[in-house]
Amino acid sequence: MVTFGEIVEGTVITSHDKKRVACVTNRDDRWLVMVDGIRGKEYDGIGRGSLAFSPDGARMAYQARRGEKWMVVVDEVEGQEFDYIADGDPVFSPDGRRIAYAAMRGDRWIFVVDENEVGEWDGIGEGTAFSSDSRRVACVVEQNGKWCVAVDGVLGQEYLYIAETLPVFSPNGLRHAYVVLNGEKKIVVSDKGEGKEYDEVSGLIFSPDGRRLAYAAKRGEKQFVVVDGVEEPEYDLTVEKSMLFSADGSRLGYIASRDGKGFAVVDGQEGEGYTMIGEGRFVFSPDGKNFAYWAFRDSKWFVVINKAEGKKYDDFARGEKLAFSSANSLQFEAVQEGKTFRIEAELSSQ
Repeated sequence: MVTFGEIVEGTVITSHDKKRVACVTNRDDRWLVMVDGIRGKEYDGIGRGSLAFSPDGARMAYQARRGEKWMVVVDEVEGQEFDYIADGDPVFSPDGRRIAYAAMRGDRWIFVVDENEVGEWDGIGEGTAFSSDSRRVACVVEQNGKWCVAVDGVLGQEYLYIAETLPVFSPNGLRHAYVVLNGEKKIVVSDKGEGKEYDEVSGLIFSPDGRRLAYAAKRGEKQFVVVDGVEEPEYDLTVEKSMLFSADGSRLGYIASRDGKGFAVVDGQEGEGYTMIGEGRFVFSPDGKNFAYWAFRDSKWFVVINKAEGKKYDDFARGEKLAFSSANSLQFEAVQEGKTFRIEAELSSQ
């Protein structure tokens, strides 16, 4: 490794696959980024916390200062100069091919995507949201005291306040949704309009085909799931991270609890109540006709497939998820008397 002064504390990062490493070094008021032991260009400053590898680890970006001007440097290619670049930027798209950031020129905020200025406003909220296919990008912007979501530079409806959570895109990128504030109430807004007001909303998810939208909501002390604008039954707790659409988007399942019992809820219909249900371990078969989850009762764990309870076990393998290998075959790992077993359950024989 070629060295250059001291490594700045807290600047070492690795790529997601842990194969690459980068850091900031400085000497005599000169700063540079070193990637895999290779020195980059020297600058008057490097933005703290700005180093970012693309998701595939192939690209590197960071903020750099020359004199009083800031720029984003991508793979050692300098972008245009600005007076300021927002903390936490730049942000790579999921495929690593695109990059976005918010910057200031004078008293105006500018949203920059692939070094193209897509919009200029009074303010830009923290964070950037790319669609999963990387084709679309959104940010929250302020203009004349009102806030709105800008998707590919096109402004949506104006609101007094927009929640801190970033907009969510459907898997195909054609739809998006976000949360706005009306006093102390929260409202979900999508391309199909506004939903009802709730005390809290969270966990916005689209179905794989993008046609359906679901989220967890709270009114008073009760929680429930809202699907396509329709409220499902109330519970003491709905586990938002467990919400899952079937592959064809026709069904929705999640885990909830009421009066100390856990339930798997599918298409708004709750199953048997159990002492506990394995959080985040609800799955649909590939065709969406069957579903399964771990349940606990009388000190034993067992798999429930649709409404049928399977064999009882001491425990299930932590970190291992239930998985349908086909429409009628489920694989899982169970623990019995200290031994872990890999099991395949055929629905016809359960």
